[in-house]
Amino acid sequence: MLAFSFFGYISYKSICIPLPSAKSPILFYTNSTHSLRHLVVTALKKAKKSIELSSYALTDEPVLITILKKNIPYKILTDHKTLPKNFRVFQEKLPWELRKTKGLMHEKILLIDSHTTYLGSANMTYESLKIHENLIIGIYNEAFTKALSKNTFGIEKFHIEGMDVTFCRLPCKKEKPSLLIKELIDQASSTIDIAMFTLTHKELINSLIKAKERGVSIKIYLDRTSSNGASKKAFEKIKSASIPVFTNVGQELLHHKMMLVDGSVFVLGSANWTGSAFAKNQDFFLIINPLKEVYRKRIRGIFCRLAKKTKLK
Repeated sequence: MLAFSFFGYISYKSICIPLPSAKSPILFYTNSTHSLRHLVVTALKKAKKSIELSSYALTDEPVLITILKKNIPYKILTDHKTLPKNFRVFQEKLPWELRKTKGLMHEKILLIDSHTTYLGSANMTYESLKIHENLIIGIYNEAFTKALSKNTFGIEKFHIEGMDVTFCRLPCKKEKPSLLIKELIDQASSTIDIAMFTLTHKELINSLIKAKERGVSIKIYLDRTSSNGASKKAFEKIKSASIPVFTNVGQELLHHKMMLVDGSVFVLGSANWTGSAFAKNQDFFLIINPLKEVYRKRIRGIFCRLAKKTKLK
């Protein structure tokens, strides 16, 4: 298949990739198991009524081209600092908002036809969709998708596939959303597995150390670059508490923002565990509790594959 590029022509092969449906309402995708670019492009091609995309950055040409070729209503939202100059001519003519916030417009959410949502840690960039370690969850649920389309900040609760799903769009003026994650850490009884690009949130770090002290087995997968930079102090504090930290060995970023507690409670999102993410950024995180066994296996598989790409630091 041949696609038009702003700089010429690019070609890529189409592949068959499963999408969420009534029969399979929740699916998980990582760069280790799927092409995230092909996932997004396929989802966009299947759109029949509407497309709403909010991403920190949108610079992946196949994604943008696919949107432009759809003759249906769509909205695009990105952070005001991430648009390349050569894309501005398109932004000026399209329903494309460049948002300014106190922090970053950092969320990554794609809504298709008011019934399917794709969200996670992947930006709409070549690097994020093709190279870096990321997770996207696809959810086929009309109530969930329509609620996210309203762009309401705060905490909302849903019941999907027999599981309680809590969605928090940051920043929250009334609630303290980090407490939701802190409570999960404080309630952990056996295991905590975390994969995080940037980890600096003092309150959450202290809760992890206390969990370790009461006998909870903890493993943290942290981006190597971040562990030597923004997360260095946190890394040293965590390591001094005898919590094992594993970092990626390849050139790609470990860009995940997820946690699995006791093998049954899963947290994922666009928000790194930093003070800015919870207080300033337009970000989100999702809590699924408890996971059905089929989803527990899939999440455990994601962490197992991640373990093979990291080493103890």
